[in-house]
Amino acid sequence: MNSARSCARTLGKGLFVLINPIREGGDQAYAVGWAESDYWAARAFDGPQFRGDLKHPPQPQWRPAPSLAFLGRPKSLSFKTVRDHELGRTENNVTLVTAHYRITDGAFLSVSVNGAGIIYTYVSTDPQADDEPVALEIGLRETGHRLFDRLFRR
Repeated sequence: MNSARSCARTLGKGLFVLINPIREGGDQAYAVGWAESDYWAARAFDGPQFRGDLKHPPQPQWRPAPSLAFLGRPKSLSFKTVRDHELGRTENNVTLVTAHYRITDGAFLSVSVNGAGIIYTYVSTDPQADDEPVALEIGLRETGHRLFDRLFRR
């Protein structure tokens, strides 16, 4: 998962740090992620440039998704619960649910719920109410102050 074109660097056990490899001054962390497998980390975090097989994803390596209750999110991360929670946090004037497609062939990659500081990624083109996320991206608000360095290099 630490390939040159990937923006995700593995921390182990389904946790990843997402970096901007073209940012001046080196690799700057902008988010921490979780994915149920290395496959889903690449598919969710590398986005439109993902080149892997879309028809046969591997079995999950890390399940269930971590709780985000400590961040004020609902205990359940089911699609309906997350969508309703995040919609309640907005003024109903944002694009909350977004589909992602591969650039090269237009193939479907994922659907995401774009919450306040968190992106929840789901598998289906038509997520069901009880579908659980395959990946989470939690933005680091203090990227300019090297929050990643302060958290992980103590």
